[in-house]
Amino acid sequence: MSQPHTIEIEITAQGEVKATVQGVKGAACADISRFLDELGDVVEDRATTEMYEQPAATSSYTSVGGGQG
Repeated sequence: MSQPHTIEIEITAQGEVKATVQGVKGAACADISRFLDELGDVVEDRATTEMYEQPAATSSYTSVGGGQG
């Protein structure tokens, strides 16, 4: 299951697009915001403090067999 996130997009009076990905820890924000790179030339790409936080670990397991017999 993916983690919830928000992309805040601001378009300035000069036509610049500024986007901030919120709610994503680690480098996954780059994957989420990659589509923005196709809108034009990237002038600056700056990491937020969330970039340096570790994503929450998820674990799952499946038990097969082990029935009483």
